[in-house]
Amino acid sequence: MTTNEQLIGQIKCGEHEVYGQLFSKYYERIYKICLSILKNRDDAEEVAQETFVHSYLKLDQLKNPDKFFAWLKSIAKNRSIKYLRRKWRLLNPFQRRIEWSFNRESRD
Repeated sequence: MTTNEQLIGQIKCGEHEVYGQLFSKYYERIYKICLSILKNRDDAEEVAQETFVHSYLKLDQLKNPDKFFAWLKSIAKNRSIKYLRRKWRLLNPFQRRIEWSFNRESRD
């Protein structure tokens, strides 16, 4: 089995299609993290995909390839929170009350 370090090394050397292996390896876990924060499957899928695009574009900033999943997880969490904030700002005050009320009832 190829390690993350080997895969990332290949990607940095121009074998960009190798990123699909990292995607396949971690997508389900990243999706579940996003879903646990966003509580909406469509939103979680969108943010999970954004997470992989963002990580691909910023791969050169990853200092330790062995920590790829931890890095990816932090990106997913941050992007999920940012998504919630953006979505919340776009709601009008009436929609916010409904959303807040609905989320509160679903927890009880």
